[in-house]
Amino acid sequence: MGANLSRQTLSNWIIGTASELEPVYKLMKEELLKRDYIQADETVLKVLDDKGKESNKQKYMWLYKSPDKDSPIVIYDYQKTRSGSCPKGFLSGFSGSLQTDYPDKINIPIFSIYYINNLISNGLVA
Repeated sequence: MGANLSRQTLSNWIIGTASELEPVYKLMKEELLKRDYIQADETVLKVLDDKGKESNKQKYMWLYKSPDKDSPIVIYDYQKTRSGSCPKGFLSGFSGSLQTDYPDKINIPIFSIYYINNLISNGLVA
């Protein structure tokens, strides 16, 4: 198309879009936290610094997903750290079971291998 758009313009569009979609995000998160079982994982992201150069600091994208087959809820949560405070904050109010691959690294009662084994033994997770 040949359109030249500044980084500032693109950033403003993203920020504006995020603001408009915030009620959808809040509703999705509210519905996710009502589930009895959630899956979670995190992955490292490459990010750029203010000058557009690759940052040497690691950032993380956390993913939270409901196991619903027909219409799962999937939410991504960008964080600066892999600390247990990230999922603990995001999952505030959640009282179900959480499937994850790092239960020993996060000191939260719901992050327990017991729950994962219980779900598997009851046929709730393949």
